[in-house]
Amino acid sequence: MVSDKFSISEVRNTPVSNAVRLVLHVFVRLFFRVYLRMKSRGTSCLGGLRSSIIVANHVSHLDAFALFSSFSLGRVNLLRSLAAKDYFLRNRILRKLSFLFANIIPLKRGGVNAEAISYCGELLKKGYNLILFPEGTRSADGRINRFMTGVGLLSLKYNAPVIPAYIKGTYDSMKKGKLLPGRSRVEVVFGEKVDYTRLENRRENWMFLAEELEGRIKSLAQAV
Repeated sequence: MVSDKFSISEVRNTPVSNAVRLVLHVFVRLFFRVYLRMKSRGTSCLGGLRSSIIVANHVSHLDAFALFSSFSLGRVNLLRSLAAKDYFLRNRILRKLSFLFANIIPLKRGGVNAEAISYCGELLKKGYNLILFPEGTRSADGRINRFMTGVGLLSLKYNAPVIPAYIKGTYDSMKKGKLLPGRSRVEVVFGEKVDYTRLENRRENWMFLAEELEGRIKSLAQAV
């Protein structure tokens, strides 16, 4: 059961948590590059990336790690991934592991996330990059499902550009319901950064942005 007493203060990093995460991700990217033979394309935009949102399709618990492993190791702690509060905060151990490995910001699915949204804005202003899976949950069949509007809210509220990405191979390795990853070949393809600052922060524009990004990621999938 998720504790009602949870606060964003529990996922604020310290020098210790940052150091532990760096060590963990040495092994994470070794696993991805040796066991899953991961390759990343279109990464030229990632080197000095700041205050941006990376959005991708979602088919596996491995997806966030594939995105983390596409960045240089030294930038791991500048990435925060948005995750479902009801799943990743189910118990203390899962909460701690999710924070240390994936640097999560928990969101309540289908509810009000005022504290988390405000924290995202705080991080974006400081130069952090956010990882968001707009489908809201892992696809059960590997196909890209409809994107929800949260990415539009974040992008337009905080004037944050968005980088679309398509992840291939994580479904074959560890699809929904599978407990351990199998050997596969993972590929991550990043598209061009998209700036939506021309749009007003309104609900209809959130919907437009979500649909537009969904189309971009489907186009990346077709090109792989």
